[in-house]
Amino acid sequence: MIPSFFPLTPTKGELTMASSKTEITILLDRSGSMNSVREATVRGINEFIVKVNEEPGEGYWNLIQFDDWDSARGAGEVFPHTTFENWPSHTLPNFGLQDYMPRGGTALDDAVCLTILKLKQRYSSLSEGAKPKVMFIIVTDGQENSSREYVPAKRRELIAEAQSTLGWTFIFLGADQDAFHEASKMGVATQAVRGLTSNKVQWEKTSGGVAAVYANVAMGARNWKADGNLTGEVLLGSATPDSGDKSLTDPGSSSAGTP
Repeated sequence: MIPSFFPLTPTKGELTMASSKTEITILLDRSGSMNSVREATVRGINEFIVKVNEEPGEGYWNLIQFDDWDSARGAGEVFPHTTFENWPSHTLPNFGLQDYMPRGGTALDDAVCLTILKLKQRYSSLSEGAKPKVMFIIVTDGQENSSREYVPAKRRELIAEAQSTLGWTFIFLGADQDAFHEASKMGVATQAVRGLTSNKVQWEKTSGGVAAVYANVAMGARNWKADGNLTGEVLLGSATPDSGDKSLTDPGSSSAGTP
């Protein structure tokens, strides 16, 4: 259990009838190359969560970290690693520096697929009136290099379904790369989020760059939380297959969270 807690936002008893439930997932790269911005990342995520929670409404959070299968197994952890899941915003534990230890490679495809499948399973079990609005934020500083179970085509399929069928909002934050190109290659379609020029954001891999990107995205996430389903028409682009499609065998619809 992570010991300390964020400043509290309005509790459920203080919510108005017009408020709607939201769920924000942060899928965070903790591969070894993120070590140079470790402290800035922890600080940026905490500040991001606090800012979004200032917007009234019933909110829930998931923070999932990923590196690679061997690193997780060596630490006795499940891949990807869940820091907190489906946690109400008004009792959300603080993300501490001790909770973020960059290491290993970047099993991005596996992390994205396993996380979407796990969230989708829970989401699909809810009645229509109980389903939250979902925002899924992918944070990475590199490209896929360590996945074993899922191919890029499956990743694109799952993201496209989540955006077009389930109505989830995706935001891709990429450093050391062309974020728009990489997000589009992953299958992330362009979606309108008020306050953001794009849902595909490139950030500078410095302490200042980390702070700036989380402050910027916090504005968009607050607007999204306040506006309801503001994404409008989802524009599904045609993603170009990449070389990884031929290097692995698609395992199909395997259960989420099982290494």
